[in-house]
Amino acid sequence: MRGGSLMTGSLVTGILAAGVVAGFLESLPHRLASLVGIPIHLTPHYVWTIPVLDALLFLVVIGTVTLLGRRVPRLSRRTTRIGLALGMAAFFLLLTIEPLHDLAALFLAAGVGVQGARMTEGRLLGRIRRALPAAAVVVLGAGAIQGGVQALRDARAGTTGSVDAPNVVLLILDTVRARSLGPWGGGDEASPELDRLAAEGVTFQWAVSPSPWTLPAHASLFTGRWPQELSAGWTRPLDRAHPTLAEVMSTRGYRTGGFVGNLLQASRHTGLDRGFQLYRDFTLEPGAVLFTQSFLRSLVLSDLARRVVARHELVTRRHAAEVNADFFDWVDRGEGAFFAFLNYFDAHEPLSPPDVPRRAWNRYVHRGGVMYGENAWVEEKWELDAEGVDHLSAAYAEGVRRADAGLGELLRGLRERGLLESTIVVVTSDHGEQFGENGLFDHSNSLYPVLLHVPLVVRGPGLPAGTVVEEAVSLRDAAATLLELTGGRTGTLPGTSFAGAWTAPAGARGPAEILGHLTRGTVEQPDAPIARGPGTEMHTLLEFPLQYIRNGDGTDEVVDWLRDPDAGTNLAGDESLRDRITGLRGRLSRRVTGQALPDSVPLEPARVPYVPAGDGGRRPPD
Repeated sequence: MRGGSLMTGSLVTGILAAGVVAGFLESLPHRLASLVGIPIHLTPHYVWTIPVLDALLFLVVIGTVTLLGRRVPRLSRRTTRIGLALGMAAFFLLLTIEPLHDLAALFLAAGVGVQGARMTEGRLLGRIRRALPAAAVVVLGAGAIQGGVQALRDARAGTTGSVDAPNVVLLILDTVRARSLGPWGGGDEASPELDRLAAEGVTFQWAVSPSPWTLPAHASLFTGRWPQELSAGWTRPLDRAHPTLAEVMSTRGYRTGGFVGNLLQASRHTGLDRGFQLYRDFTLEPGAVLFTQSFLRSLVLSDLARRVVARHELVTRRHAAEVNADFFDWVDRGEGAFFAFLNYFDAHEPLSPPDVPRRAWNRYVHRGGVMYGENAWVEEKWELDAEGVDHLSAAYAEGVRRADAGLGELLRGLRERGLLESTIVVVTSDHGEQFGENGLFDHSNSLYPVLLHVPLVVRGPGLPAGTVVEEAVSLRDAAATLLELTGGRTGTLPGTSFAGAWTAPAGARGPAEILGHLTRGTVEQPDAPIARGPGTEMHTLLEFPLQYIRNGDGTDEVVDWLRDPDAGTNLAGDESLRDRITGLRGRLSRRVTGQALPDSVPLEPARVPYVPAGDGGRRPPD
C-alpha cells in the first residue's frame, strides 16, 4: 500500500484482528492469576472487553499513523505498521506486570516492535496475516459465549424460594464506623434513616468487627470463624475449606443473592460469592469496562490525569442506589423467602466532597486510589493541616450520609412491596476509619477501637422495638444468630448466637472473649502498629471494656473502650490492672497458639506511634 493512499477495508480488518489477538495475550496473566486463586478485581467480561478495547486502540493508533503517511511516506510502510502492532501488543502485556514501571514497559515494548518487525518479513508475515482473522473470530466468539452463558445464568438465578421462614437482608455499610452514626453519638443529622431503623429494632451498643479491613471481616461474618482460621487475605481469596452462611441458607431453600458496591475487596474474585445463586458485582458500565484494559487502566490511575480533570473518584465505584436497583430487580423476578447480602461502598475512599475548593482538596494526591482505595500514603496525610483533616472528615461524613440515604431507599422499597414486616434486616459495617485518632489515618493498619467498633442494628418479626443492648458482641457470631432467628439448625456454623441478648438481664451471659486479627498488607505504612518489628500479624482480645493488643514487634497495648476510645493511653503498665492484663495476655496466647505463656513474662508497653504536631498539623515520630 502506498503512502498517499487511503486505508483499505482489508487493512482495517487486519488491524482490528491484530488488536483482538493482542487483547487475548493481554488477558492471559489475568486468567493465570484466577487459576491460582489470586483476586484480579476485574469484571469477568474481561475475556472479551480487553480484545475489543485493544482492537479499537490498534485502529486509532495504527490508522492515524497510516493516514499521516500521506505527508511522511515512511510512516505508511508495512514494517512501520508491523512494528507498531507488535510494540503495542507487548506494551499492553507488560503493563499487566504491576512491579514493572510504565516507562520500563514502554522501552521494552519499543525494542520488541523494532526487532519483531525485522523478524516477521517474508513467508512468516503472510502466514500471520492469514491466521489473524480466524484467531480474532475464535477469541471474540469464546468471549461472547462466556458472556451469554453468564447472563443466562444470572437471569435464572434464585427465582424461587421453598423455605417457610422470614426473609433476611444483611446490609454492610463498608468503612462506616459506629461513632459517626446517630445511635452512637454521631449527631442527629449523621444518619436519620438508621436512627429510624434503630427505633424500630434492636441496637447493639458495642458490636465488634474481627478485622479492620474488608475481606477478612466479611469472611468471618459469613463463616462464623475468626479471620486467623481463614485463607482470606491480601493476596488470597476465601477458599472452600469452611461452609458459608449463603451456602447453608441456599441448602435450606432460600433464594440467595449478593449485591456489592465494593469491587476491590468484595467482588466474586475474593471468594465471598460462594453460596449465592446470583452475585452482582461488576457490570458492563463504562468505567468497569475501560478498567480492564491495561493502558486505559494506567491512564486513569495517573496522578497527572486525575489532577487535570480534578476527579479523584473510583471509576468502578457502584453507589448505594445502583446496588439497591440490582437487589430489587432480583426480588421482583422471583418469589419465596430470600437471603440477600448488600454492600454499600459510598463512605470508602477516595473521597471528593463537591463543596471543597479544588485548591484546598489537592493538598495531597489520591495516589493509587482509583484501583485500590488507598487514596494517599500516610506520609502525605501528615502534610495535612487541621483544615485539611476537616475537609477529609467532611467528605467522609458526606459518604456516610449517602450510604444512609441508600438504607432509607432500601427500607422504603421493602415496605412498598409488602416485605418489610416479614424480613429480618441487619445493618452493620465491616470496619471503621481513622482521621488522626492516635495519629493514624485510613484503616487496615491498627486494631484500635475506632476501627473495630462498628454499628449493628437488627429489625425483624418478633424483635422488640427501641431496645439497646449494652453487651459487647462480635460480628463473627452474626451467622449463628441469623440461623437461629430464621429457625435453622443451631451448630451448623460455629459461633455463639447473640439472638435473645435483648431479653437477657444485663451481664447474665457473662463477659464475651472477642478476638481480632490483622496481617501486614501489600501497602507499607511506616510506623503504623502493623508495621512495627519483624512480625507480619497482630492479635487482640477484648473482654469489654478492656482490650489487649499484641503488636507485630511483641509489645503490648491495653485500651479502655469506655474511658479512652481513641486509644490515647496505653494501660499495659498499669500496676492496678496487672493481674487482669496478664490473664488477657495468656488467654489470647492460648487462643492463637494453643499454648499458655507463664505469668512471669513481663508486659512491654508499646510506644504511641505518632505524635500530634503543635501547629495543628501532624507529623511522624522523630
